[in-house]
Amino acid sequence: MKKISLFLAFLAVTSGPAMALSGKVIGINGSDVVFVWKDKQSQTEAMSLIDAGVHKSNPALLMQLLACVVDSGTAAIITDAGFATHDIMVTEGPDSGCRGNIPMESWD
Repeated sequence: MKKISLFLAFLAVTSGPAMALSGKVIGINGSDVVFVWKDKQSQTEAMSLIDAGVHKSNPALLMQLLACVVDSGTAAIITDAGFATHDIMVTEGPDSGCRGNIPMESWD
């Protein structure tokens, strides 16, 4: 019984919410801005539209997929780390509180 109590105490201490990872978002290929997409699905759709050249003829189709656009170097936290993308929340500047998805390459 003592072992069970110790195990339950250990679980209570270690099973709290995961710590968010603090860092900065960075522009890809030296870009001054970072596009924060509403979610992973929006980012995937936007990349398909960009590959098809839609951003040149009808950029408004991409704008509806964006959560916000922030300056490269803006502080943020990762709320859900993925293999190729991360869900983040911007923590400074005029877009503080903006939540969305970025490619892994946009994280520093």
